[in-house]
Amino acid sequence: MSEALDRLKVLINSSTPIVVMETSEEMRAVSVVRTACSQLNMATFEWSIADGLVRSGSNAPVEAPKVSAQTHPDLSTTIWNQNSRSQTRTVLSPTGSEAERLTRAVMSSMGADAAAAAASAPSSIYNTREPVQALANMESMTIEAVFILKDFHRHMDDPVVVRRLRDVGQKFSTNRRTVIITAPEITVPPELIKLVEYFDLPLPDRDRLHEIIKETFSRLAKTYSLKLQLDSEGVDAMAANLRGLTEEEAERATSQAVVTRYALCPETITDVLDAKKQLLRHSGMLEFIEASDNMASVGGLENLKHWLQQRRGAWEDSAREFGLEPPRGMIILGVQGCGKSLCARAIAGEWKLPLVKFDTSAVYDKYIGETEKRIRKVFQVAEGLAPCILWIDELEKVFAGSGPIPPPPTPESPRACSPRSSRGCKTASLRSSSQPRVTT
Repeated sequence: MSEALDRLKVLINSSTPIVVMETSEEMRAVSVVRTACSQLNMATFEWSIADGLVRSGSNAPVEAPKVSAQTHPDLSTTIWNQNSRSQTRTVLSPTGSEAERLTRAVMSSMGADAAAAAASAPSSIYNTREPVQALANMESMTIEAVFILKDFHRHMDDPVVVRRLRDVGQKFSTNRRTVIITAPEITVPPELIKLVEYFDLPLPDRDRLHEIIKETFSRLAKTYSLKLQLDSEGVDAMAANLRGLTEEEAERATSQAVVTRYALCPETITDVLDAKKQLLRHSGMLEFIEASDNMASVGGLENLKHWLQQRRGAWEDSAREFGLEPPRGMIILGVQGCGKSLCARAIAGEWKLPLVKFDTSAVYDKYIGETEKRIRKVFQVAEGLAPCILWIDELEKVFAGSGPIPPPPTPESPRACSPRSSRGCKTASLRSSSQPRVTT
């Protein structure tokens, strides 16, 4: 995480005008930005369509709104009165005593903690709920700051918003101010491509997963009567089963496993693995496959069995310290029904590694660049699951257009055979041919 934080500080210090963070972990993204700004001694503003532009860590608005505030002596709330025009009372307008009574009733029903939180809630800058107005306020500010725009992808199809955001980016590129857009997915308009840098939140490593397990157990122990029945080796195994998940997903899987058993016990190790399988299945691109077979159920292929036997355990830390290179992958070609899928399951069962299947049909998108972005995300998650067996089925359908299209054969020319034939392909590595095979 320190490397990601250092990269974010470099982007801010280098006057990068717009940074895009595509992530579903909004709270974590905001926390990282706040930490970077705190270390850089910079102000942080957050914008949402619900609250407008708010100064992070401050309970007072940065710019005085165009109304005057008068604090009531008996209430912890603030009553705003317009100076420019008088307020006309109607039948629906409560008198002063009625307003006080209603306010006291609401505050008492909220409880002491909720009332204190409501009283100390930060005030937004006046007239900044609309995206165009918020961007105009940001452009007029001279303070060195970082502006976090939450769920701003909802407004990127508005040409006025795109134009205003482009003006803000061009102005911010000459000083130390940065706009950070957080969204689960976002399509950057072509007008903003040259102003945008992408920042990816890394998946938690094993040490961070250990911290998540301990923090989650300590938090739940304040509410439930839990038992701690897992030693350090069990926590290591549980953290290994959580690899490949985001911090929020890992915390959710751990919470469900602990609350189900009312303990941190050996059974929770398999519980979090089942939860991870469900989460990856919901992503629509990766799926865990049960690998109960081994190479003993595969007939023939003696060279493959010898190759697998030689490289067993080459991905472990002890082998890496010894200087052994882990196996990168293999490609299996053959006609339909010859046992390619069986070999993939048998290899995972032989090496006792999780088998993850990549659904190649789920990565296609109608927008340019989105398919490549999904493929990068798949391999990022697969790297987080390592060590594992990544099974890419029917590889030739994904990369069918990677080579040049040969000219149609003529009676006088040799018959050209494209490598993209009807043969099936099972692979854990990528190989392509730039020229068609020619036979005479």
